[in-house]
Amino acid sequence: MYLDAVVGPWFLPVVAKELRVLQVPIVYVILRLPLDEALARAKQRDGSFDEKILRRLYPQFQDVGPYERHVIEIGGLTPGEVLTRFQARSSERVVDVEELARAIDEHSD
Repeated sequence: MYLDAVVGPWFLPVVAKELRVLQVPIVYVILRLPLDEALARAKQRDGSFDEKILRRLYPQFQDVGPYERHVIEIGGLTPGEVLTRFQARSSERVVDVEELARAIDEHSD
């Protein structure tokens, strides 16, 4: 099963807490590409896309600290090439859901 969404590292503990009931490995991937390419892809998918949204989110995925190992640089790659890169290293991108969920439980006390 795949969940395709924008889930920033700052929100990952909340998602992990909800997903831990599934008791399956969670692979977290950040697909990173140059801003101009991200804007072009977004506009291609939706001509009415408001680029201010992407310009605001984009910097938040540049310095992701401990989640840097989850980044796949995809600038200029085809979807097939992205998939190949993902499959080659997906086991390195497994998230410890229990650890993240415990962290959010501790902050909510």
